[in-house]
Amino acid sequence: MTAGLLVVTAVPVEAEAVRAGLTDPTVTVAPVGVGPAAAGAATARLLALAEAAGRPYRAVISAGVAGGFTGRVAVGATVLGDRSIAADLGAESPEGFLPVDELGMPPEVLGGGSDLP
Repeated sequence: MTAGLLVVTAVPVEAEAVRAGLTDPTVTVAPVGVGPAAAGAATARLLALAEAAGRPYRAVISAGVAGGFTGRVAVGATVLGDRSIAADLGAESPEGFLPVDELGMPPEVLGGGSDLP
């Protein structure tokens, strides 16, 4: 027997926003943390638990609310990215967070394409 769909978000407020529009009881929405390590580990745990219970998910969707597009995309609109920049990668320092480009490494960019409209 398979479970429904697993939708993961970074933070609880995003999970609440996704849940607000759902009517399908087979969809599970879970906040899994910020950053690839936290999100990957928590998502893997949810997948393993579902598999062990004999109800593996049929698919996983990573969703967010795209709050960074204020003034560029209307509230309620759908945004489909054609590239991903791992802007949350870096290191903490006594002066605060240092993004990877300030550490001498190029930012992780996956995909290509043009800027947002």
